[in-house]
Amino acid sequence: PELADQFFAAMENGRVVLFTAPCGFGKSVTAQVLLAGRQVCVRSADAPDFALPTGAEHWDVLLLDQLQALQALCTLIRENPSKRFVLLSRGTAPGWLISFQFAGLVQIFNAQSLLLDRERVGELLAAYGVQVSELDLKTLLRESMGYPLALVLAVRHLQDGAQYDAQMDAAIRRELFAYYEEAVYHRLSLEL
Repeated sequence: PELADQFFAAMENGRVVLFTAPCGFGKSVTAQVLLAGRQVCVRSADAPDFALPTGAEHWDVLLLDQLQALQALCTLIRENPSKRFVLLSRGTAPGWLISFQFAGLVQIFNAQSLLLDRERVGELLAAYGVQVSELDLKTLLRESMGYPLALVLAVRHLQDGAQYDAQMDAAIRRELFAYYEEAVYHRLSLEL
């Protein structure tokens, strides 16, 4: 709720919102949920046919994933003050956003903003019909540190009625590595 309040205030008072966190923190899902009901143009900067929309197209918010240092985006932001922009990046805020930051037009949400607290973890478990002991909940929070992807993976295991233990923790870590392998590492050269 706190993040949603900050997001809506930023959309009302600013022009650009940037979610920046490593993969698995829920940037895309969070942005999609918060933008529900708005006229959104969704683009991915790493798509082979990527092109920025024009200001004349019918959209109120541009949701841009796989953010790259796009100088053309600066122009689009400057020339369309009635439009809003939600940017998703696995890296830090690009330097070309600094002028918008100084003008108070950018709200940045980092990985810390996307971590789930005890109450949200409880809601996640309840949404999937999973009940755990207070001790398991504490352990789950301590081990995951609120990292959404780790918690979703844990929920999948806990749905089978298993207890959270070292064996489950190891399985979740392997699944996290497989996710990172697919989402990040496979794009790098073998030497890297």
